[in-house]
Amino acid sequence: LCAYLMALRWRPGRALKSMLAFAVATPLAAILFYSIKYAISAAAFEKSISLAMLFSSGSIMYVGFFHMLPEALKANQGGISAGGSSKKSEKFDVLLLVTLGSVSAACFGFIPHDH
Repeated sequence: LCAYLMALRWRPGRALKSMLAFAVATPLAAILFYSIKYAISAAAFEKSISLAMLFSSGSIMYVGFFHMLPEALKANQGGISAGGSSKKSEKFDVLLLVTLGSVSAACFGFIPHDH
């Protein structure tokens, strides 16, 4: 995130303050959610935690697909690589790796766990 902000030509002090706010947001949200755990019903608590996690994972996916993946594909443009593979096979490799990463992450949902 810091490299992205600096690429947008943010002043270092402003980027540092933004990074600090970003770093503090997760622990503060966790403290907030767990402090209200006993003030609301268990079903409402589970629903609110689920929504917060859904928003967080959606944000990560957005950044990955709309910022990082296009930059990776753009950086990978350049014709024939040192290994002798073409651009088409390199794009296929990137797509395959993204797909495998997504499927392996989804498989974590099938691991049994207790609450």
